Amino acid sequence: MSVTIFIVIGFYSIAFVVQIITMVFCGQLFKQSSPRQWAWLFLSLGLGLMTIQKIYPILYIIETRHYHLTDALLSLPISLLFFASIIIIKRQLAKDETDIDLLNIVNAYDLLTNALSKIEIHRRIIQEFDRAHRNGQCMALLEMDIDYFKRVNDHYGHQAGDDVLIGLVRSTKEILRSIDSLGRIGGEEFLILLPDTNLKQAKEVAERICLNVSNTPYSSLDNQTIKITVSIGITIFDPNFDSYKEKSSFIRQFIYEADMAMYQAKAAGRNQVAIWNGLKKEP
Repeated sequence: MSVTIFIVIGFYSIAFVVQIITMVFCGQLFKQSSPRQWAWLFLSLGLGLMTIQKIYPILYIIETRHYHLTDALLSLPISLLFFASIIIIKRQLAKDETDIDLLNIVNAYDLLTNALSKIEIHRRIIQEFDRAHRNGQCMALLEMDIDYFKRVNDHYGHQAGDDVLIGLVRSTKEILRSIDSLGRIGGEEFLILLPDTNLKQAKEVAERICLNVSNTPYSSLDNQTIKITVSIGITIFDPNFDSYKEKSSFIRQFIYEADMAMYQAKAAGRNQVAIWNGLKKEP
């Protein structure tokens, strides 16, 4: 064989290997990208057929010693361009997925306090609603509101008020279990979701939070010591007694009950726990 024939076979062989590698990358993208799975599958199959097609020129050259130099020279850059395109697309998809993950994290958490966002705590309530139905266990919802928070902002400033909110979330999480959820739904209002929790247990948790908050001095950036108290309302969902046809009506009613109970605690003098009046018996 002449040197030229070896070069031509070499070009076809390298193009063949590059297309195999490109096809493998497409197969990986097919597994990872659910919305685009069929596109990656068809592209992978197309590259597979092109790869098989590269075998015939090599066999033809070996058998006849005839070759098409231009076709051989073009086969390699075409394969490399396919490979580069897939690599760029794969990297962009990875970046997009990272950006989506970061966006989901941002949407799931309150940026100031690191409590859950209003949307996320609502989502978890619905999630626990489904789970409560499956396992037949009660779940509790607490609404917590800082007493006279406007006075904190007026006297110490809004930055100090932010410091208090951050400290409140930190100290409240110390009381909660890993399965519990704490979400901020307003300026100084929070929802606390307690899965697999009956009324007695929920009341104990709420009272511990109240005591812990009232005994904790909160410090601002300028080292001012601020004391606060909270009022907490409690409601319970028992799947064995309560039934809701629609999740949307359930979540509105569930939050409404916790909200009304919290206002009962306010009306009774603040710095205490109240149970929604609609609860006639302990689950």
